[in-house]
Formats: sequence, structure tokens, C-alpha cells
Amino acid sequence: MFYKDVTQPVLQASPSLRPEAYTAPLLLPVCCVCGLIRDETGSLPSRMSWVTPGSYRRTHNVRSTNLLLTHTYCPDCLLQAQIRMREFFREQKEQIIESLRKSAPAEKGKERTATPKL
Repeated sequence: MFYKDVTQPVLQASPSLRPEAYTAPLLLPVCCVCGLIRDETGSLPSRMSWVTPGSYRRTHNVRSTNLLLTHTYCPDCLLQAQIRMREFFREQKEQIIESLRKSAPAEKGKERTATPKL
């Protein structure tokens, strides 16, 4: 089933803070490493920011624990994860190359025996 509207209305924030009602997302993106929440207040990417759960609660007058959470990476944690993955695969490649080098001299020393033609 596809949803046309991916937001759900939440309690209206204090009138002194925000005159309009805040519409919370159905899934709240949370960094799976550091726990920051992606605040998509505006539709423009420049309005997107990563905030702490306390800051999110104060800004929107809603607890993040009352919403469905989905995991993602904030830009800083994504960069660190990419660096770790590159290092891991580089080490794996070096281990494979080293094991091939160790097995290669043993194969060079073997003499081939001629197979008779029938």
C-alpha cells in the first residue's frame, strides 16, 4: 500500500513559539550511531538539520519516543563509516594478495609432465 501523505498531524506547538501546527513525519530519521534526529522542517534541503532528541522535543513540542523511528546516518557518522569500510576492504585485498604471493612460488617449482597423445 502506498501512502500519498507521509506526514501525520501532531499536537500544536505553543502559540508563542509557532503559530502554525507542526506536522510530524510518519517515520522519524534517527542516526543509528550518534542518535541525532534529522529535522526536516522545510521542504528545501538547506532547511534540513540534525538535532538532539531534546532539541527536537523543544522545537516541535513532541517527543521522539511517540513517533515511529527509522535508522539512517548523519553526515558525520556516514563519513566515518565510509572511511572504516574503505580500510576494511583495503586490508582484505592486501590479505588476499599476500596469500596469492605465498602460494605462487610453490606452483612455479612444479614440473609439468607431458601427457602422451593417443
